[in-house]
Amino acid sequence: MLMPIKRSDKILMGADDICTFLGGINRDLFTKLLEMGMPVVQFNNRYYAHAENIENWFKANTAIIGKNQNG
Repeated sequence: MLMPIKRSDKILMGADDICTFLGGINRDLFTKLLEMGMPVVQFNNRYYAHAENIENWFKANTAIIGKNQNG
C-alpha cells in the first residue's frame, strides 16, 4: 500500500505562496524583494523557496540595513 506524500510546509511553491508566507504582500513588493536578493529559485517560470531561507535572509538584511531605509 502506498503512503500518501505529504508536502513540506517549509517549501514555498509559486509567487502567491511566497507572498502569502510574507504576510500577503503584493507583487510589486515581491519583485522589489527579488531585486534585493531574496533567496528564491525559478524553474519553468515558477518561483520556489524555503521558508527558513527567507526568514534568515530577512534577519540578516534587516540587521544590516536598519530602520532608516525607506525604499
